[in-house]
Amino acid sequence: MAAIVASAKGHNFVLDGPPGTGKSQTIANMIAHNLALGRRVLFVAEKMAALDVVKRRLDQKGVGQFCLELHSNKTSKTHVLQQLDRAWDTREQLSQEDWEEQANKVLALRNRLNGFVKVLHRRWPNGWTIQNAIGLVIKEANPSTPNLSWPAGTEHIKADMEAMRAIARRLDLNKSAVEEINGGFSLLINTEWSNAWQASLVDSARHIVKALLEANKARDLVVVLSGLPLKAPSVSATELYALVR
Repeated sequence: MAAIVASAKGHNFVLDGPPGTGKSQTIANMIAHNLALGRRVLFVAEKMAALDVVKRRLDQKGVGQFCLELHSNKTSKTHVLQQLDRAWDTREQLSQEDWEEQANKVLALRNRLNGFVKVLHRRWPNGWTIQNAIGLVIKEANPSTPNLSWPAGTEHIKADMEAMRAIARRLDLNKSAVEEINGGFSLLINTEWSNAWQASLVDSARHIVKALLEANKARDLVVVLSGLPLKAPSVSATELYALVR
């Protein structure tokens, strides 16, 4: 778009890019745009293939009849006259209504494309745009990235996003702590997480705390009654609750 605008304003510039990036398409658009402004355009190239590519694009869009091939193996006096005659007849066949119809089609297409752009860059209540989200996924996503989903119609606000980021940070810290435990989870035989399993595990942990506290009392009583100098390590209730949490 910048190149097309620059060409219409008479600027000198170099349009550079590797193969397949749309240079021929851009050149064709520049020619068509300047023709619409009533200008003459001279297009030269080192190789005939480059001329053919641009000419073919102009033909596909109905602008090729306004192009005059001056230097090629097909050029002759008769061929040049035929091209001029075709351009002249084409100009006479187009009415003001035809131009207005085409202009309205282009306007409708432009408005539709602008609608896509508007949706992509609309900032949602969570502070993100679709364009931002797509860019982040393309840059950062990998096979281990979890797929999260919410019920249809769910909308998050910035506070929700911050809360989820805080959870993600805590999970990352917990992951680092778990990685330092060697074989600490070898007693777990369950291989799939579920809400029911989590509730059962937490409930069992609460019963374990109560059982350990009663065991502490029983041990102390045995020491008193037996008179044996037992010095077994003792775990406080606070430490047990911290461990369970």
